[in-house]
Amino acid sequence: TDPDRYFARVADLLENHGVPFVGVCWHLTDPATGLITWTGHRGTLPGDLVSAFENEFLEDDAAKYGEIASRRTPVAALVTETGGRPAGSARYRRDLAPDGFADELRIVFIDPYGRWGSMGLFNDEVYSAEEQAVAAALVAPVAHALRQAVARAGLAAQDAPGAIVLDGEDRVRTYDDRAAELLAGAATTGV
Repeated sequence: TDPDRYFARVADLLENHGVPFVGVCWHLTDPATGLITWTGHRGTLPGDLVSAFENEFLEDDAAKYGEIASRRTPVAALVTETGGRPAGSARYRRDLAPDGFADELRIVFIDPYGRWGSMGLFNDEVYSAEEQAVAAALVAPVAHALRQAVARAGLAAQDAPGAIVLDGEDRVRTYDDRAAELLAGAATTGV
C-alpha cells in the first residue's frame, strides 16, 4: 500500500545482490498506457524532473522506458545501449555527465497484463552485464506484486487517471472521458 516503502525494498534487494547505485528513482505507471502516475526516489539523482520528462516524452534518445517495455528483457544500461559511447545520448550529456554519473540502468516492470512500474538507477561506474541480469531477474516478480497491489487496492473509476494529449504549443489536442470528468470537477471546486 506504500509505493515508497515497496520500491525502497526493491532497491535494497538490488543493492544487496550486487547492483550498486548512487541514486534511484521509481515510478508507478498506468498499466494500459505506461504513463507515469506516481514517482519517488532515494539518493542523488541527475538533472531534474522536468528535464527527465522532456527527454522521455519529447526527445529522441537511447533506452527510453517505452521502448524498453517492448523488449523481451525490459532492462537497459545506457552505456551498453550506446555501444560504450554514452555521449551520444542527450540525457547523458545534459543530466548524467554534468552531475558526475557514469551510467543509468533502467528497468520496466511489465507482464502480459500491463506495464506496472519502472526504476532508474544511477551510478558513478558503468553497469556490467551481470548487474543487468540481476535487475532482469526482478522484472517478473515485481510486476506481479505491483499488479496484485493495484488489484487489492480495488482502484475505483473515481481514482483512475485521465489522459490529455497536448501539441507542441501546449494546446489540448484530445482527451479521454475520465480527463473530462476531472477537468469538470476542478472547474467546480476552483482547483
